[in-house]
Amino acid sequence: MNKIKKKQLSEKIKNIPEQKGIFSFSDNEKILYVCKTSNIKKRIEFFQNNIGNDKTILQLMSLTETIEWEITPTLFSALIKEKKIISSKNPEFNYQLKPYSSYVYLGIDFYRPPYFRITENTQGELFYLGPFRDRFFLHDFMQTMMYLFQYPACEDENYPCRFYQKKICTGFCLQDSKEINEIIQKFYLFPNFKILENIDQKREELSQNLEFQKADLVQKQSYLISKYYQILKFLHTTKSIEMEFSENNIFCKIKKGKLSELNENGVIQYFESAELNYRKNEKLALEKDQLDEMWIIYDFLHKTYPKEIDKIYSKSISTTNIF
Repeated sequence: MNKIKKKQLSEKIKNIPEQKGIFSFSDNEKILYVCKTSNIKKRIEFFQNNIGNDKTILQLMSLTETIEWEITPTLFSALIKEKKIISSKNPEFNYQLKPYSSYVYLGIDFYRPPYFRITENTQGELFYLGPFRDRFFLHDFMQTMMYLFQYPACEDENYPCRFYQKKICTGFCLQDSKEINEIIQKFYLFPNFKILENIDQKREELSQNLEFQKADLVQKQSYLISKYYQILKFLHTTKSIEMEFSENNIFCKIKKGKLSELNENGVIQYFESAELNYRKNEKLALEKDQLDEMWIIYDFLHKTYPKEIDKIYSKSISTTNIF
């Protein structure tokens, strides 16, 4: 691994790579914190720049004497290294820092407005999806669906709201709930990539008519919907992933979407994971602290074993019963 003294960080930061990998902060005796990342330099800069904003980061950086990093070919490789270090070294700040605490869920009410709510947890009686790393992404997605298709983006329990009065929403709150139920299932609970084809066709027509500003807006809308559907596909799939494979001569076992076992040159390492009992309304919800690991595993397997992952996804949606 590459190594610098923390006191050299301001001088040496320009030499730290903007690549996938793993880094650690250590005092003179032990590792204090280890982290996988898609951009080593930016993630280390985050800690450097937030000393004055977070007491735990301040404490960590005050104790740190040495910073080490290593580039890895994939985030999955970085995840393996991170889990091995956490399991063997037990870095104390990996339990104190909780970057996932700001993640949110999309809560859905099938019968009454507001039909969609951004929530901090899944403890209520809504139907939950997520978590999502960015609440503003969810807000932008719902606004996009409203402006493109006049679907609801209710702001609170009071209805009809200003969007109906402005004729941006068709007023599902004033209609029978059956129609909104069908829309939610068709466009919010299951990926509907067909609408992306229609949106992209609209963008192409706008470009051909030299309406480039409108075409750019439609392209952004298409990106938001596509990203939401990719996350939705992940949520439908990840809990059902049970696979065994080798990566860089390391045997890996995935159980319920998480890394459960490694075998490297005959040395076996198990990773314990609490058995979670999800309620029916949490079928598409995960614990916040599990999202990053499960996404990295899903993304790696989707790229490496696409047919196997697509089979798991197809089976999952065919057996999904929301009600």
